[in-house]
Amino acid sequence: MKQNKNLIISLVVGAFVILGIIGGIVWWQLTKDKTTTQTTPTEEIALNGDLVVGMELEYAPLEWVTMGNNEQYKDQIHPIQGKKNGFACGYNVAIAKKLAKKLSKKLIIKKIDFDGLFNALTSNEVDLVIAGHTKTPEREETVAFSDPYHFGSVKVILHKDLEVNNLADLKEKKIAYQKDSAHEKKAKMISDHPQELQDLNAFNLGLLAKTIDGYILESDFAELFISKNPKLAKSVPNIDNQLMEKIQEYYDSNPQLTKEECQTFQNTKQSHIAIKKENEKLTKEVNKALEELHFTQDNQTTQALKLKAVQYAKDENANL
Repeated sequence: MKQNKNLIISLVVGAFVILGIIGGIVWWQLTKDKTTTQTTPTEEIALNGDLVVGMELEYAPLEWVTMGNNEQYKDQIHPIQGKKNGFACGYNVAIAKKLAKKLSKKLIIKKIDFDGLFNALTSNEVDLVIAGHTKTPEREETVAFSDPYHFGSVKVILHKDLEVNNLADLKEKKIAYQKDSAHEKKAKMISDHPQELQDLNAFNLGLLAKTIDGYILESDFAELFISKNPKLAKSVPNIDNQLMEKIQEYYDSNPQLTKEECQTFQNTKQSHIAIKKENEKLTKEVNKALEELHFTQDNQTTQALKLKAVQYAKDENANL
């Protein structure tokens, strides 16, 4: 009888032990699942101390891919995530490196197609997009923007053989703009045949094949391209000046436009870093860092970085 009693007690204790183990496993699984669903990729990035930046890397001298790690330009070069060959380089890369250092983060650069950059941002694939974006009301519906970090004017690159002297001469010409860029309205303003193209390579091929007559581009890139391709491309100062006048006239005659919409057409093009709208903390940190690094105005600091990037692009014939 005593043995049976001891056996029963052992079985009861064993059952409680098994139930306790099962309960612990269930509790751990529920806790793990809850933690997983509550932690977003952005939070994981912050916890890891990484700053993940998306770039197109097809827009020299702002950003492009170099195959060599040139010591002379090491402050403008960084590895690309997932790429064994090639490095990200250029003005935007220099900005990203200095920004990451200021924020005490490890920089990770991802190469993403231009029209996929904002999707990568809103889906938490990246923390920031540094790709020369102009701030527009349409874009601000999707993402937030930092204070400006790059400044430049606008030019029209034309085929060398094109005989034009005035902006009106472009009315029947095929003038291209990059897809999802702020130059679409400008192209439609001066041409009855605006052409949407994917990237800078498409512009250059179109100009070479004469499927387009010209395209609108920031002055830094335009001057770089023309200097390396004098037999293919040119700019006409009178046309560029008239374009700026037409832009000014456009928003002077449209008082209903907001300040932000007017800035889209300003002579001086300001580029901004894109940030997820919900991430107000990071936006404040980025703006503070840009201010402390003296990147929010067109000054000697930004000019020096820009000139170095232009020289680097010339040395490599980047995107030219």
